[in-house]
Amino acid sequence: MSLIDVSESTNERKCPDGFILSYIEYTKYQESPTDFHRWNAIFSIASALGRDCYLPRGYYDLYPNLYIFIVADSARLRKSTSAGIGVKLTKEALTSNISYFAQKITPEAFIKFLQDRNEETGRSDGVVYISEMATFLGKQKMDQSLIEILTDYYECPSYRSYTTISRGTEELKDLCINALMCTTPEWLKSSLPEDSVGGGFMSRVIMVNRTETERSNATPEDTMDDPDVLRARNNCLHDLEIIGRLSGKFRWSPDAKILFQEWYEELREPENKHAFFDAYYGRKPDTLLKLSMILSANRGNTLILSTDDFQQAVYVLSEEEKYMIDVVQYLGQSEDGKNAAHILKIINKNKNEGITHSDLMRRVSYKFNKWVLRNIIDTLEASGEIKKLVVGSGKGATKLYFGDKYKPENE
Repeated sequence: MSLIDVSESTNERKCPDGFILSYIEYTKYQESPTDFHRWNAIFSIASALGRDCYLPRGYYDLYPNLYIFIVADSARLRKSTSAGIGVKLTKEALTSNISYFAQKITPEAFIKFLQDRNEETGRSDGVVYISEMATFLGKQKMDQSLIEILTDYYECPSYRSYTTISRGTEELKDLCINALMCTTPEWLKSSLPEDSVGGGFMSRVIMVNRTETERSNATPEDTMDDPDVLRARNNCLHDLEIIGRLSGKFRWSPDAKILFQEWYEELREPENKHAFFDAYYGRKPDTLLKLSMILSANRGNTLILSTDDFQQAVYVLSEEEKYMIDVVQYLGQSEDGKNAAHILKIINKNKNEGITHSDLMRRVSYKFNKWVLRNIIDTLEASGEIKKLVVGSGKGATKLYFGDKYKPENE
């Protein structure tokens, strides 16, 4: 695969419709959901911008760093593979400009990493990349002190100091952390401390959650010579190197600032929202502004926030919230609720043709006996989440359908 010489880059962009769309073109033959690749591209831009660009917010400066969790069941959606593509591309484009922390993440190791970075560059910045959180942390609870550190560093403070017996005082200056972590819903439920769910840390995290992918490709190795893919990759490398050289403060276009003010005044939280989102919605304006900065850098070098940047940020984040709620509800489920969700997921996958009770029993017999399964089905039917219909006679006459997605035989 040919590479460009980024040392000869100019400030003229090559991605015709912005870095993100070119990145999606480059990754189009990889099987993960397109939305995973979109957020990995967003994360690459955030990492490239780091602490060099900011938006003045009166009493504080807002930096475009992000904490992103890619959430999916193991293996099938290839979440770690998709994230690794973006990390590798960013490393190539920005060489030594970004330092990655990708080891077992403990508070002590993390602070030492940032101190070393400070001694090397005069700045305590870096990217935390964990390809699979369960691999790094196992089944243990995530360290509460580490969560507190990550929560604090999200705001990009100018200075922190720590005193240790072995190393004395460690000074951290001009902090800026971007974090990309891949995980499963099960790991989050078992390993996040209970008080971090819905608290300060998780309100700073964008959870990119998917259960299905629209892509399928048994032999991706046969597509790497596609001229469109090669062109998109080279364009991404070129433009990301330019993004990494941007510095200074973002400015509003007059229309965009008015639009943001109108949105802010009219902001309404969803009715009957999960308690988890209380802190999240309080932080949402700043999250949208971070995304707006990233989307501005995606399209050009002006450091001006346009109405399109803000509108696109609102759309992208609002779409993601539709999927975040599934993870949030799962984190709060009891064991019975978790079992019901498992059954509902199977029925949903067969929502068009339905599934017979015996077929369902065969799929879950390793986990439930017939009495437990019957109770779960009765509960789901009583709540209206599934429908039980007689579609014939004899064995298999009764089928289960997700919601009202059944199709009577006479239609």
